[in-house]
Amino acid sequence: KSWVQSNITSGNFNSVHNANGLWVACGASGLFYSTDGKNWTQSNITSAIYMTYNANGIWVACSSSNTGLYYSTDGKSWTQSNITSGNFNSACFANGIWVVCGGGGLYHSTDGKTWTQKNLTSGTLNSVYFANGLWVACSSSNTGLYYSTDGITWTQSNVKNLTFYSVHNANGIWVTCGGYGLYYSLDGMTWTLSNIKSGTFNFVYFANGIWVACSSKGLYYSESVFL
Repeated sequence: KSWVQSNITSGNFNSVHNANGLWVACGASGLFYSTDGKNWTQSNITSAIYMTYNANGIWVACSSSNTGLYYSTDGKSWTQSNITSGNFNSACFANGIWVVCGGGGLYHSTDGKTWTQKNLTSGTLNSVYFANGLWVACSSSNTGLYYSTDGITWTQSNVKNLTFYSVHNANGIWVTCGGYGLYYSLDGMTWTLSNIKSGTFNFVYFANGIWVACSSKGLYYSESVFL
């Protein structure tokens, strides 16, 4: 309800993440960290970063300035990975493997430090998510949706020629959104268009028994995707 500005009074920031008692914020001026969320210190990374994520004792940061991927064991001091170019949009960790996606397809890693690309090597991927033993990734290059059982080898779904920006899984169902409405899936492999068949949707999320989707024409909700 009531907000106070921190000691960082300028700059454009994209996202923030908290893990193990540390906050990490990222944006056009790089990475900043804080132990209380109030007072922030800039790290050694000063180039633009899109997002950061923590899992399995390591932080991973995705560049939006064509400088690749970074990692850190403490969230304060960062090292560039073997991927030294490219922009990345999303990072996720599950079942002992990291997956990141961006302008050059999908990469995977077992330690968050050294990354390998497999069969999906082109196009822009916006979001990757893991649930119920399956990885799902969204393309913003008009190539649809992809899935993987191991995070390494990817297969294109039945939706092949559309743009998507966000994917989420909850309550036994997958939901994705993009430039052509809202789609749902029971298995993450075969997708069906919902009753919302048009419009640009940027993000979808589930909590407390309800789905909420963000569009260019307001907000939508669903208590059941089977409409």
